[in-house]
This record gives sequence, structure tokens and C-alpha cells, in this order.
Amino acid sequence: MEAPIEQLAGAPSHPPVPKYWAAGHVLFCLVLVALSVYVIGESIHFSIPYVERGDASLIDMPGLTPIVCSILLIALSVPIIVKNVAAGGRLGYFVSAAFVDSLKSREAQIFAIVFGALLVYVGLLFPHLPYVLATMIFLVALMALLKLFSWQSLVVCAATSGTLWLIFSVFFKINLPH
Repeated sequence: MEAPIEQLAGAPSHPPVPKYWAAGHVLFCLVLVALSVYVIGESIHFSIPYVERGDASLIDMPGLTPIVCSILLIALSVPIIVKNVAAGGRLGYFVSAAFVDSLKSREAQIFAIVFGALLVYVGLLFPHLPYVLATMIFLVALMALLKLFSWQSLVVCAATSGTLWLIFSVFFKINLPH
């Protein structure tokens, strides 16, 4: 008899407890909603001077893409929250012993590193540095934090930052912070 696909892929032989997954989905979506609301506020605040000066309209203001993406994240998160609460996902799981044990996993550490790096990027780097420089620093720091840094990754980070700037600023004429 063949092994189930989960075992072939290297997954644990026991299925995860659905309520734990549901609780994680609820928490993650609540965090996404909160961050999306923050991004909408900051994008509006950032874009207002451009619109008032006449450098941008509501259609091409620099904060439009983050606002649209944030609205989409909120719209997609709400049904996930509703579905997972109905499936038994409760935030009380996050004060249980099982949750404390799960924080010791490599996956939890990677999540904390990526999430922390994103907070630094959005909260500290992005508002105070030019887009290309902020993005380059973020990508290099993320590679270093994940212990994936090499000189080749430095080139990839620089090329990624420059390419993103080129695509959005030059081709699509979207005003990026500078």
C-alpha cells in the first residue's frame, strides 16, 4: 500500500489539529487587517502633499497601489477570519502550552525574522530613505538575518531594487519616495 502524499512530502505522519491552524489563520488575518489599515493611513498621509501640489492626481498618486493592495488584503482576510472562527479557531490557543512549544520551531523563528524586518522596512527605512536604498538595505538585511547572505545575494538585492524602481518609476510613472 502506498504512503499518503503527506508522508511522501516529508510532512509529519499525524495531521495537525485543525483548531490550531484555524486559530493561526484568525490571528494572521487580524494582523494583516491591522497592518492594512495602517498602510492605508500612511499612504494617504504620504500622498496628500503630491496631490495638493498638483504633482499627482488621485489616479497616479504614489500611495494608490499600497491602498488598493491593503483594501484587497482586508477584503480577502474577512472571509478567512469568519470561516476559521466557525471552524473553532480561537485566539485563546495563543496562551496555551502547545502554542508556547510551537514558538521554538525554526518556522516560528523565520516568521519572526521576516515580520520584524518588514516592520523595520515600512516603519524606519521606507519613510526616511529613497526607495532604492531602503529596499536594498531591507533585502540585504533580510538575507543576512536568514543566514543566506553572500556576495551574489548583494548583487541580486541591488538588481532587484533597481529593477523595481525602473518598472514602477520609469515605465509605470508611479512616484516612489525619494
